[in-house]
Amino acid sequence: MQEDSGRVLVVEDDPQVRQLIRLTLERGGYEVVEAEDGKIALSRAAEQEFVLMICDIMLPRTSGVTVIGEVRRLCPDLTIVALTGSGPTIGGGDLVDLLTNAGADAIMHKPFRPFDLLEEVNRLLANGRLSAT
Repeated sequence: MQEDSGRVLVVEDDPQVRQLIRLTLERGGYEVVEAEDGKIALSRAAEQEFVLMICDIMLPRTSGVTVIGEVRRLCPDLTIVALTGSGPTIGGGDLVDLLTNAGADAIMHKPFRPFDLLEEVNRLLANGRLSAT
């Protein structure tokens, strides 16, 4: 991606993972806005425009699934990547179905390689709901 590829909202409560994502995306030419919990993420999504959101599903204060659903309602064209360290089910339900129904366009599992994350973001923005600006 080239410089100024777009603004990405990264919602992750683990500061080390959040920093890894931020550095990876910045090296790819993205501007990154961080949120350490769901409430902050919802506030930032309402205040700023983003081309993509990466959201962990296990967050304090508001679950990532709730954040994804609310952000999808606020920003129907936003590309959303759910980030999870969970297995194939959560709360007795299928994780993929739950996240897809909430509004996620893609799901990445932790741990991930930074290159794979950047490649997925670039692919989604090239082929997804919005193109990078």
